[in-house]
Amino acid sequence: MPPKKRLKCKATETSFEEVDSSTDDEDRDVFSVSPSPKKPQLRHNTPWIIKYAPQTTSEICINPTKLKQVKDALHRMKTHQSMTKVLVLVGPCGSSKSTTIKLLAKEITNSDVFNDSLIEYDESENIGRFLQSCKYKTQSVVLIEELPNVYHEDTLREFRDAIRQWIFAGIELPPLVICISEFEYESDRAQVSYGLENNMTGDTLLSRELLSYPEVETIRFNPLATRFLKKTVYSILKNEGLTKLLSDTKFDAFLQELFKVGDIRSIILNLEMWVKFYKSGVDYNRENAIGIFHAIGKVIYSSKDFDGDVETINSKTVSQVLETLPEKNLSLLNLGLLENYHIYQDSSFDLSIAKHITNNLSVNDLSPFGEIGVRSTRIYLSKAGPKSSTSKLKMKFPRHFKVLKAMRKTATRLNEYRRYISPSSSIENLNLIDGYYMPLIYNRKYKTRYRYNRLGGKLNEIYADDDAPVIDDDYSCNHDYDQFQNDIDFAVNRQGDNGGDDTESDALSDEIEESPFEESSDDEFGSDAEIDLLISQGKL
Repeated sequence: MPPKKRLKCKATETSFEEVDSSTDDEDRDVFSVSPSPKKPQLRHNTPWIIKYAPQTTSEICINPTKLKQVKDALHRMKTHQSMTKVLVLVGPCGSSKSTTIKLLAKEITNSDVFNDSLIEYDESENIGRFLQSCKYKTQSVVLIEELPNVYHEDTLREFRDAIRQWIFAGIELPPLVICISEFEYESDRAQVSYGLENNMTGDTLLSRELLSYPEVETIRFNPLATRFLKKTVYSILKNEGLTKLLSDTKFDAFLQELFKVGDIRSIILNLEMWVKFYKSGVDYNRENAIGIFHAIGKVIYSSKDFDGDVETINSKTVSQVLETLPEKNLSLLNLGLLENYHIYQDSSFDLSIAKHITNNLSVNDLSPFGEIGVRSTRIYLSKAGPKSSTSKLKMKFPRHFKVLKAMRKTATRLNEYRRYISPSSSIENLNLIDGYYMPLIYNRKYKTRYRYNRLGGKLNEIYADDDAPVIDDDYSCNHDYDQFQNDIDFAVNRQGDNGGDDTESDALSDEIEESPFEESSDDEFGSDAEIDLLISQGKL
């Protein structure tokens, strides 16, 4: 019997219905149906943000100087001409950070089937394993744009540790680029600290310790300038055949408001919405909130956005700041003006102007109207004359958060001392008796026996800095010896040794010893009336 002729199967697309209907036919040797029709790609239905995405670096809406700065930094990393292993790009949303890196990666890398020009991190991946897998892809550029859940403490620590391991790896690595879009969280709660929980910045995400490494280079992007935005917007309108809209007064005013945002992504989205729905009169302009540094600068140096006489410009400037600054930061703005008003003309103005500004900023603290200090500062600085072309004095971030941190630290130490040393005493008595009289009594004759600092911590001077006071747990602080803190630690250990019994926790950590320079008996020292008073109150 001759062998059966093998039938060739024709592999084509089929539907589930036809597969089911064909299963009963055992003699069927061809598995075929016509492929499902492909939907045509309609270019006019493509969102503008995708349709007009730049394809080359020459099309990016960015200052050419900034583009060259990033390109040179990336090239030095690629060729190992610099120590930089991590390039951090920080700036507002829509300032072309990630677009610049993605297009530069195509230009400066030799990609092939084995090496992609760009390797992007996905937030669902483990950051440590991701970076470990990228270490030997030296022909690529590694980009971290999406972040893991850095608001989870363990995840943030893991993220920072992974970046450290990358920095200290003893091998040649591909360029690692981290794009950070800086913004402030809107909240009705008063801002009592400056950290990742309310501000996303390079400092709060990576910590100042990491950013200070010589292997880390930071490049800051500013909001895009109007002249670059206009070029991109006019090109889009021309391609869409909508140049006639430029003669529309209402549309022109809408564009001018968009340009103030400096976010090219938001501008293109809003522009498309306007074109599709402008007949209904809907305004898609995004709210443009400004940061505290920006607000202080506008009040001190006025604004270039307005024309007219001095009074009109002053009024419009203040109104613009109050409208765009989050209300919760208004008190911080007044503190910032108090710290920085003197930088105008490098303090070369009449002392009476400073007197009026400080008086009105103080009155502002007692007034329910938060505009008094802001308007007074702008009005009186405008009377000081035109601003100087160059300024040597730099703007400082108000020391408000540093003061709050010091207050919290003091309160914590006072409560610890009260809990473990003298639970029945009030804070006032602790400050007066334990904090003042007790060190005087113990050190009256033997001045070298106890080194008391201050109950609640040492008094330190607090200065305003150029940068925001980021809460950074990576810094290790060396604390001076403090007898009060030593007493607390001893009481905690003593309580643990006694199984929770703190009846003897009032004892001092260092035993009283006789001075080698002076003879004294225990009876004589114990008969002191002030010591007896402390003993009767349960202090000793």
